[in-house]
Amino acid sequence: MGNERRGAFVGADAEHPASGTAILSDTDVRFENYEAGEAPDPKVYLTKDGDITSGVALGPLRQNNGTFSMDVPSGTDVSGYNTVTVHCGEFNVGLSSALVS
Repeated sequence: MGNERRGAFVGADAEHPASGTAILSDTDVRFENYEAGEAPDPKVYLTKDGDITSGVALGPLRQNNGTFSMDVPSGTDVSGYNTVTVHCGEFNVGLSSALVS
């Protein structure tokens, strides 16, 4: 496992508040003390500056509150990504993100 990078989650706007910490390693993303409002169809991505179109999909957000981990797909080079992004697929809007360094 390589170095871990971490960053604070921030909500996309006043309607989508979020807090907590993202910790990115070579194998997973850990959400620590994550808190966010309810949203339909939230999905998690590893992105470069929040661009989900070229990001790596990690799957549906497991829960809106708490501490949990999501696996990074095997063989993914996480060094090219600097943001953990939560995005609403149904409405195509950003919900929260954490710039990791």
